[in-house]
Amino acid sequence: MTGQDAGAGAQGPRAGTEPTEQELRESYEAELSRITTTDMLGQAAVSLLNVGARRLGAPSQDGGEAAADPQRDLEQVRDAVDGARALLEILERRITPQELGPLRDALKRPTLVGQQTSEQDLAEREVTVMGDKSLPYEVLKKVMRTCTDADYGRISLAVLQKDKPVPAGAIGRT
Repeated sequence: MTGQDAGAGAQGPRAGTEPTEQELRESYEAELSRITTTDMLGQAAVSLLNVGARRLGAPSQDGGEAAADPQRDLEQVRDAVDGARALLEILERRITPQELGPLRDALKRPTLVGQQTSEQDLAEREVTVMGDKSLPYEVLKKVMRTCTDADYGRISLAVLQKDKPVPAGAIGRT
């Protein structure tokens, strides 16, 4: 092995020359061996939230409503939030609640045109979930959990009932 070869390989490219394809491949393989799926999921969740925030539109300089932003796209915001929530469910199996706190907080604190929602506003938010007996319990449970995760202060459940048939002889009686 010559002095020029000693710097090549796993120790990096030779000084002053471009790395060879083999050196690049080895470097790439070494990096892949250090990355975990948990790392990738976390990075993807953060990236989704960053893209979602960008698509929400930047707030104006005076703190008012966002200026007309050509990048504003609420469908992409919804997709980004849904994607980050899905990844959060997987990450919860691998990462401690303390480490996931910032990600969970970013998903729990809704923003409207870049403005943080106050605790008072969150407590006053209400939603009514409607369903009937054909609604699977697992779906109902997921909807209720989503409402809780989104910090709705008042969650109501309305159950739809079918009209009961009235016997023929009962009509007209008082």
